[in-house]
Amino acid sequence: MIATVDQILTAAINLPTADRLQIIQRLTATLIDKNLAASSQLLPFGKYCEGRESTEEDFKIAEWHPGEADWNGE
Repeated sequence: MIATVDQILTAAINLPTADRLQIIQRLTATLIDKNLAASSQLLPFGKYCEGRESTEEDFKIAEWHPGEADWNGE
């Protein structure tokens, strides 16, 4: 028998906290693409030197400021 999501949730609510956490952990593990996780890595420090470090002003410029079209879904 294949259980529905609602049946699984109803059953999970009655489980002890440790068991519910184990379910979350096991489900989360299925969402991670193993090939992607193995190939992703941090950039090496200092590889992209441009002569200066980023300033707070750089981050302010990069911030997204939505306009009317963004709020209206256009």
